Amino acid sequence: MTAEQVKAQEAGGEDPLARVEKSTEAEQYPVKHPVDIIIDKRICMQCYNCVRACTVFDSVYEIGEDGYPYAARKEDCIMCLICHTVCPPRAITHVGVRRTTMVILDRDIAERMTRIR
Repeated sequence: MTAEQVKAQEAGGEDPLARVEKSTEAEQYPVKHPVDIIIDKRICMQCYNCVRACTVFDSVYEIGEDGYPYAARKEDCIMCLICHTVCPPRAITHVGVRRTTMVILDRDIAERMTRIR
């Protein structure tokens, strides 16, 4: 808006923001959720680090009846990907988000990580 337009509005008493299209913050910054969160049971060590480390209140992950963790609340995921960091065998995949590169730990370190409590 130019200075002349502001002066004209001030003289007329019109609210300068009256014609501005209002939008909510949610419309301006849409949250993108992962299409799916997959835990590969073939390589999962059932250490439950993902369940304990999840930064979302009450965790995105739960332990299923079969003893393997699963993403119970995918819509709550904030995509911090801390679960990728704490998963020794890298069994977690966030489909449709991004690929992460991790340093592969040696077996001794991976075994110690499974005992994190």
